[in-house]
Amino acid sequence: MTTSRAAVAGLAGTLALTGLAPLVWGSTYAVTTSFLPPERPMFTAVMRVLPAGLLLLAMTRKLPHGQWISRAFALGALNIGVFTAFLFVAAYRLPGGVAAVLAASAPLFAVGFAALAGLEQLTLRKVVAAVIGLAGVALVVLKATAALDTWGILAGLGAAVAMGSGTVLTKRWGRPDGVSPLAMTGWQLATGGILLLPVAAIAEGMPPALDARNIGGYLYLGLIGTAIAYALWFRGIARTSVTSVTFLGLLSPVSATIIGWAALGQSLTPLQLLGIAIVLGGLLLGQTTSKERKIMQITVFGASGDAGSRVVTEALRRGHRVRAVARTADRLRELPPEVEVWTADATDPAAVEKAGAGSDVVVGATRPAVGREHELAEVAAALLEGLADSGTRLLVIGGAGSLIVPGTGLTLTEQPGFPAELLPISNGGIGQLEVFRATPHAVDWTYISPAAYFEPGERTGDFRLGTDELLTDEHGNSAISMEDMAIAVLDEIEHPRHHRTRITVGY
Repeated sequence: MTTSRAAVAGLAGTLALTGLAPLVWGSTYAVTTSFLPPERPMFTAVMRVLPAGLLLLAMTRKLPHGQWISRAFALGALNIGVFTAFLFVAAYRLPGGVAAVLAASAPLFAVGFAALAGLEQLTLRKVVAAVIGLAGVALVVLKATAALDTWGILAGLGAAVAMGSGTVLTKRWGRPDGVSPLAMTGWQLATGGILLLPVAAIAEGMPPALDARNIGGYLYLGLIGTAIAYALWFRGIARTSVTSVTFLGLLSPVSATIIGWAALGQSLTPLQLLGIAIVLGGLLLGQTTSKERKIMQITVFGASGDAGSRVVTEALRRGHRVRAVARTADRLRELPPEVEVWTADATDPAAVEKAGAGSDVVVGATRPAVGREHELAEVAAALLEGLADSGTRLLVIGGAGSLIVPGTGLTLTEQPGFPAELLPISNGGIGQLEVFRATPHAVDWTYISPAAYFEPGERTGDFRLGTDELLTDEHGNSAISMEDMAIAVLDEIEHPRHHRTRITVGY
């Protein structure tokens, strides 16, 4: 049911789900004032994040190792520990909502950090959107009598810097193979809580006695306001752009204001309603457009072929840098001049390593000559070995022969009457997929099977994605154009959703 047009809807759905996190965080003030012991901000911070982190670690049974130990502490410090500590200092030293306004400057820092890290383009529209959102938050929470304090201001800005830089690092580092989003969330919450624990002990001494009301409040903040909310937040960072997610943080003071009006009987003035409208306008304006996606270096093996050349065209259409690789340079001369042209043997792991160096993504789109169908498995093995230590993502356009035909329980190749002349290439594709599924290499690969009929055609942007079953239309036809396959490939490159698995594309 997924289409290229539906990818836009899918992105909107991701942002909507991610936006639930700051909406829930907006309830923190109401819960804190109504259910938690007073004057214990650091203890509350620890109780909010450390038990939630330990719970997720117990559930996922996955601990960081190697370089991810230091990365987990760095992310836990920025996203949880430093951010929370600075925010509470600012909240206690800056009355009248000034702390919320300073925290709302996080999108400004995120926009700059993402540009410095090469993740996104810095645009005037994003900066203006961040300023608009900041102004809206000021109208929502700021009081005319607000007093200013130098240390409080510095702490508020420190919280914004921590959130912006933590979000960018979370996006840049991603997560290691075999580690679920919940486990990654647990790492950060646990390390952030560990870092906050001595701060709370030094600043506030022994923990207070808790009654049932306090415990209920902490359970809500820990389970819903932290474990679930942060899992949604980090999921959003992984699936969309840094600034798109960071702008969603503007929803938190809006949520706090509305909850205060609805649950605590606080006033909601016309000026605050105007501020809410301005915040939403800044949030929408700040979303990353297709023209502002990260510019990637994409290397395409088999770039002179029918499928590979269309991947090259689609990648260029979206503004990416492309390195086209083929065994001979003859047909590569037909590609646009901005394409970097290489000749290399895709069955040679050393050649793959050299040609793929510096790439964000490698696409395999090779198709062997008749009588050399065995090379599909050889190319698969070479791609995996050549990219094994690079951290480069690998997408391969494979074959349809291993797909299960609906209602039969048999693969396409096993169907009665399957053309004998297609058996060699079909079996070659089956062997190719087996190499990926059995690989010992920790490469982030995606194997993409086309529909049964895979030929040059029209670029419609309207298709479906599946897993191991052949996709057919209402008439039983199974087809996908090479142009739409290229769209599916680039959609997966720009919005990774399928890792170390096979997917299929069809109408």
